[in-house]
Amino acid sequence: MPQLNLKTPWYGYPLGLWDEEDDRLAEKVAEGEYFQSKQRERTVNVAKRETSYEMWLKEEGIPVIEGYGVEDVTVLPREPWQRTGGSGAYIDLKGMEGFTGMYVCEIPPGGALNPESHLYEELIYILSGFGATEIWSAGDDQRKMHFEWQQGSLFAMPLNTRHRMINGSRDPVFFSP
Repeated sequence: MPQLNLKTPWYGYPLGLWDEEDDRLAEKVAEGEYFQSKQRERTVNVAKRETSYEMWLKEEGIPVIEGYGVEDVTVLPREPWQRTGGSGAYIDLKGMEGFTGMYVCEIPPGGALNPESHLYEELIYILSGFGATEIWSAGDDQRKMHFEWQQGSLFAMPLNTRHRMINGSRDPVFFSP
């Protein structure tokens, strides 16, 4: 989300008319609160609008956890995630403002996630459990490559490849990009 310098003239405020009350109201805007400001017999209504990224997060159908930090992502409330075939939650940290997408995903015991592909490189950190990942080129299901991972593993999915993560244990696997 682009940064708005709230101390420059905006919504028709000429230079020199900004005062301490406007500073207080600008902080409310930055926090996403709705307010009305009267300046020179003019009322301005401001409301925080959802970004397309925030709308997409809601459409995913899993919880979006917001805050300044998360101590243990494995205890966050998760919901079934239709797109991946596992369960998960998005993590929206204050200050990141959608700059990078973060989530925690759980692969059920003995289960596997749905195949996916990305136009970007995805870095995965295994929080707990062990298993394997299949990687193949789109349209070439005959030449799949596999690699194994365990708790503490860190790896990147190659660009433009199909991939699927498989839980090789009787316990859930937790991972986060």
